[in-house]
Amino acid sequence: MGVTHSRELSTSSWLDFAVDPFPEVFATQAAGVTSSKARIKLKDAFLRKRYSDRQLGCALPAFGQRPGDVGGGIGLCTFGGKVNSVAPDATAYPHRDSPISTSYSTGWARPEDEARSLIWLRNFYRDVFAEKRRRARAR
Repeated sequence: MGVTHSRELSTSSWLDFAVDPFPEVFATQAAGVTSSKARIKLKDAFLRKRYSDRQLGCALPAFGQRPGDVGGGIGLCTFGGKVNSVAPDATAYPHRDSPISTSYSTGWARPEDEARSLIWLRNFYRDVFAEKRRRARAR
């Protein structure tokens, strides 16, 4: 896709991450003080097979359409190996037949950017899964 790859690693406690998952993304400046008050929306999807070429083609244009200082992206979490040896009904996590969990996210620093951020995320998610919705309606 012509996008440069980068990777960052960091460590935090589960609670710190749950309360403020990406402080560097949602940091705000006020009176010379940087603070992080995460304002985010996440939409998750479990994939049972890889993205289609059409789905992949939705990503780059969506990132170019983000309004203003709105952040957003896709997080991927892979599964496999030992986790799949547990029966789906043995734990509260039944999605063992999905090799990839995805998290579509958006975030905003200013309250007035919330509506635009949510619209962007909903449209992005809708476009990625448009084929699936069409097939479900046809049944």
